[in-house]
Amino acid sequence: MALSDGANLLTVRLRLFAVFRERVGQECIEALLKSGSTVADALTFLGELHPDTVSLMSTSMVAVNQEYAERSHILQPNDEVALIPPVSGGVACQTRSCL
Repeated sequence: MALSDGANLLTVRLRLFAVFRERVGQECIEALLKSGSTVADALTFLGELHPDTVSLMSTSMVAVNQEYAERSHILQPNDEVALIPPVSGGVACQTRSCL
């Protein structure tokens, strides 16, 4: 997202968990976005900085200020956008005895 001179801007904090944090190498990133930007715009910002995170985004949850949010959610100045990848673990059940 290109920022033009004179545009109203807002700063949001991207908080990264698990594999996002591992790939980026830090827990938080500040993003300078145009006023009226959405969660999707913040994800685009991160993807442009760290292309290896793009593949994670479609399966991850996003929270804004500790509440789950849609990609269309309009961001406000100083919002915190948390990227939460899916959690996995355990063993797949292969027999009826697991049920």
